[in-house]
Amino acid sequence: MVNKYEARARRSRRARAHIRNLGAVRLSVHRTPRHIYAQLIDAKGERTLATASTVEQDVRKGLKSTGNIEAAVTVGKLIAERAKAAGVEVGALLGWMALRDASTTFPHGEASSRVVHDEPTL
Repeated sequence: MVNKYEARARRSRRARAHIRNLGAVRLSVHRTPRHIYAQLIDAKGERTLATASTVEQDVRKGLKSTGNIEAAVTVGKLIAERAKAAGVEVGALLGWMALRDASTTFPHGEASSRVVHDEPTL
């Protein structure tokens, strides 16, 4: 019997493989209670094209807390700006449900900077 950790890993592998087959840039988001991290990974999964997080001094100085919804919006806008600078127009958003309370806000922060994200269909 497969436990929930193995099942989650299998779903993640399948989603990443699907994104790789599409040739889309992948947006990976990780949230801890203290910080929010985002990175754009190229279609083959070999290089990181852009990163943004609340660990950076520029982001942290304008926020009260680095693990809340306001921080998610800020990181979303920053990764969108850096994606445009890297020449990325469309990215596949994977794992955004892991953001919990910030999950609805991070994509909106990114969308407000006019970078389109496309959730892959499996």
